[in-house]
Amino acid sequence: MRVVKKTLKLHRDKYFKTHLSIVSAVLPVSPTGRELDILAAFLSRGNIINSETRKEVMEYLGISDSNLSNFMGRLVNKGLIKVALEGTTKVYSIHPVLIPDPNNQSYNFTIQHDEV
Repeated sequence: MRVVKKTLKLHRDKYFKTHLSIVSAVLPVSPTGRELDILAAFLSRGNIINSETRKEVMEYLGISDSNLSNFMGRLVNKGLIKVALEGTTKVYSIHPVLIPDPNNQSYNFTIQHDEV
């Protein structure tokens, strides 16, 4: 078996967006490009989703509050963001499978050709 290796040194949002692009290959439902941008933006802000980081993400991506809310709803429906209730407050978190090591993430994929 031939192994293909490559090391990428990426800065902040690019690191998280590249990670999400790689991981999305094995997810049952893949995020769209803009959904990847939003997930990467929250991951680069410490995987914290609150009113402060929502504002930062809206400014960074140049989107409105309602637009971000629509994307968040789609990400919840896809199971990529979880929502829990603490009293009457919704608490959002990124699904743990999407959270990489903050400094160095490795992957191991095997694909097999199945001739029928």
